[in-house]
Amino acid sequence: MISALGLLVLAGFVFYIQSRPLYALYFLILHVVLDALDGSLARYMKCDTDAGAIVDMVCDHTGMIIVTGTLMYQGLIQQNLGVAYILLYTLLVLLITTLNRLHIPLRFAIRTKYFLYVFVALRAIWGVNYFDTAIAIFIILMIAPTAIGLLKLSRYRQ
Repeated sequence: MISALGLLVLAGFVFYIQSRPLYALYFLILHVVLDALDGSLARYMKCDTDAGAIVDMVCDHTGMIIVTGTLMYQGLIQQNLGVAYILLYTLLVLLITTLNRLHIPLRFAIRTKYFLYVFVALRAIWGVNYFDTAIAIFIILMIAPTAIGLLKLSRYRQ
């Protein structure tokens, strides 16, 4: 329920990103806080399950897609960069999850979505837009771990 609530608060982000970016940032921060709380709270209450972990991951990832898609829709991120980022990030998350289940760790992967959220803060607070540059760098940073993950999965299958 907390994961879903965390996803729902992004409606405020979508609504305010152009007119009141600082308000949008508050909703994004609330989303991140709720996402950080849901797993910890489930473990504390001893009601954590594999299904709950999947719901958490899906809501978390959907949140990143909503944020990136909104930034693309508002013209703050070039669409080709945004789509490439979403696709590569999704592939990397799937690889990490799959490899973890197979007990094959992927040792180096950066969760760039949190850095993307920092750039949302920079825009909200100072009005600067470095999204395209940041997204391009994030894509470059994800290429090597994605390739390594694909190689590891391919070797496992053989």
